[in-house]
Amino acid sequence: GVVSSGTPPWGAQGTYIGNDIVIDDDIICIDELTILNTSTKKLRNDKSVSIYPNPNNGVLQIETDFEIDKIQVINLYGHQVDELEYYNSLNQLNLDYPEGLYWLNFIYKGHIVSSKNVVLIKS
Repeated sequence: GVVSSGTPPWGAQGTYIGNDIVIDDDIICIDELTILNTSTKKLRNDKSVSIYPNPNNGVLQIETDFEIDKIQVINLYGHQVDELEYYNSLNQLNLDYPEGLYWLNFIYKGHIVSSKNVVLIKS
C-alpha cells in the first residue's frame, strides 16, 4: 500500500500504510473515509483546553482556563454521538464509546471555543 508520514487532518502524528494509520505503534484501520465538510472555522475566543492521557482507555482528564458548559463528542465520520453537560468538579470525563478517533468540541456560552481530538483504545 501507499506509505506516507506527517500530520493527518486531525493533528496527531502518524504514518499511513494503505488504509491503516499507525500512531504510537497502534494501528487504526479505516475501511472508508468520507470528508463531508472541509471548511475550517475560526473558533470563537479559542480558549485553552488540555486533555490527557491521549490515547486513553476511557477516562480523560481535562484542564481549562474557563468553565465548560457542554462537550460535543464527534466520531470519525463527523457524526455527533453525544452532547454532555459538564459540571464535574474532578475535571474528568468518562468516554464510554467504541474504540476510535473522536473530536471533542468544548462549548462555552453557546459557542465552540476549543476543539481537541482523542484516540480511545480499550484494553
